[in-house]
Amino acid sequence: MARRAGVARLVGALLLIVSGVARAQGVIESPAPFDSAGRIMTITPPLAARISLSAEVWPVTGDYEEARLYSSSGGGYILAIHRRDGTIERHFMAPDAREALRAAVSRGMAVAGRPVSEERPELVSEPARGTFVRNQMLIAALIYGPAAALLPEDGGERTAAYLLVTGGTFFTLMAASRNLAVTRAQNHLATDGAYRGAFMARGLAFALDVDEDGQDAWAASALLGGIVGSIAGFRLSRGYTDSEARAATFGSTTLAATTVGLLGAFGAFESDQNTDRAAIGATVAAGLLGYPLGVRYPRGASYRVTAGDVMTLLPAGLVGAGLAAIPVANSDGRAVSALVTAGYLTGVLVGDRVLAKRYDFTESEGRLTQLGTLAGALMGLGVAVTGDASEKTVIGLVSVGGFAGMALTVALTDAQLAGAQTGMRLEPRGRRDARVELDPMSIAHALARTPGRHSLVRVRF
Repeated sequence: MARRAGVARLVGALLLIVSGVARAQGVIESPAPFDSAGRIMTITPPLAARISLSAEVWPVTGDYEEARLYSSSGGGYILAIHRRDGTIERHFMAPDAREALRAAVSRGMAVAGRPVSEERPELVSEPARGTFVRNQMLIAALIYGPAAALLPEDGGERTAAYLLVTGGTFFTLMAASRNLAVTRAQNHLATDGAYRGAFMARGLAFALDVDEDGQDAWAASALLGGIVGSIAGFRLSRGYTDSEARAATFGSTTLAATTVGLLGAFGAFESDQNTDRAAIGATVAAGLLGYPLGVRYPRGASYRVTAGDVMTLLPAGLVGAGLAAIPVANSDGRAVSALVTAGYLTGVLVGDRVLAKRYDFTESEGRLTQLGTLAGALMGLGVAVTGDASEKTVIGLVSVGGFAGMALTVALTDAQLAGAQTGMRLEPRGRRDARVELDPMSIAHALARTPGRHSLVRVRF
């Protein structure tokens, strides 16, 4: 009997072990979405910052590349955290904690708006660490180094200051960004913030009448403004999409330019120095206010706004400003400021309706549109300087050339038509059929003053 009991205990122990192994081998983990719509399968640091996940629902801390969620057949969920050093941390998450996280992610996505990529909503912005370091090195060579070189009095010390600041920036940035996820949006706003911050700091120094010390005040304000602007742009743009970053800088430029135009229309720059200081201060304030207002453009638009779409608005506005300046080319400054400002804003609105709403430009296509507008304007200027043209004729040829160059570039890039939103999926409508016709002989006819209409470029849609 004792022997039978021992055998029974042994068999029971073996069955227990086999059953435990079977259960262990039978646990299946399946990918699970973070949101209620079932679209967010990965959470990256920019996305977590964009939708404002708090520590109460988001247990991930420290530096990481991405986090994924898996449902376990044994019950509960597994949160897998991929660290930058290649390690993967796995944490158990109870169903109630997962429900709280899902509600927070869904609520955050609803508030933040749809991202740039409809196919990969977790990809807020592409990584751009190398470009970030390169741009900051260029900024150091153009702003930080020259500003630091103006502070010492000795010539040799100035050269040393320039070289040390410019060269040291590279190694400082390499070490600082080693464990940072730098996105294209952060790179754009950090780069723009350095240049714009230097100008704004200089404008504030002038507006507050603290630049009487001359060279030292100029150097200190430019150096401090560039550094603060770059850091602020980098930190505030965490979680921004590429289109939001572009819209922020465009909003700053547009509001500052509009302020200058309106002040000029009322003669603010024709009075004493105190009025000039107040006008410069108002312009700097408008530039700062334009950042958050610009971000609201792609977030609040009823249609998809890409970074390339935003980039096409500046040439559209400049062409509108040039066309509006033609009838008042020889008028007083106030009339010119008023009409140019109105023309710029009209051009931006037309560009939004005709370009941004109708097409989905990539960043490269948006940049080509800017260059095409510049190239067309230069061709118009080339035609104007070959003859004894009046100021009004020069402005007209440059503006018309810019418009033709922009239209020609849009046709040649074959930008994608805007997609129609069907549920949560982007359905492209295809590409439009455009035909471009060039007639170089029209320049010869124009120079020879041959009667009739001579079109250099014809764009047919």
